[in-house]
Amino acid sequence: MSATKQISGRKIRATFRYCANISLAILIACIAGGISANAFDSRATSGEPIDDLTARALALFPDHLAFQWVGAQLAAQRGAFDLAKPTLKKLTSTDADSFFDPDLAYDKALFRHLAAEPLALCYFREGRFADAARLYAQAARTAPDPAALELKARLAQLRAAR
Repeated sequence: MSATKQISGRKIRATFRYCANISLAILIACIAGGISANAFDSRATSGEPIDDLTARALALFPDHLAFQWVGAQLAAQRGAFDLAKPTLKKLTSTDADSFFDPDLAYDKALFRHLAAEPLALCYFREGRFADAARLYAQAARTAPDPAALELKARLAQLRAAR
C-alpha cells in the first residue's frame, strides 16, 4: 500500500449502491481495470483498495458523474481536499430535481447527501467548521439515516462557536 491513505473497496461499494446504474458502473470499472466482475467483487469485499479501477474508469468516462463522485471520495479520504472539493461542490450545487442527462440516470442522492457529506468532511478537516455544519445539516435532510449526520452537524457547530 502506498504512503497515502486509500479508501477500501468495501466503503465505496456500500455508498455506491445509492447511485443509479450500479451494475453498469461496476461492469465499466471492471472492464477499465482489466478484471472480471468476480475479481472486482472479491477485491471490494476483502477491503482491497479500488483507486486504480476508479482512475481507469474516469479516464475512459470522464463525464460520468458517479465516477467523478467516487474519485472525489477517494481524494477526500486521502486528504487531497483541493482535488475533491471542485467535484463535490459541483454535485451539491446541482438541482437534483431538474438535472437531466440524456445518456444516464442518476439517483438524486448523488446531488444531495452523497456529495454534501464528503464536502462537509473536507471543510471540517480544514477547520471551516461553520461550512461543515451547514453541509452536514444539508446532508441530514435527505439521508436515509440522518442521525449520524445531525450529530456531526452539531459537533461542527460547537467547534465553530469556539
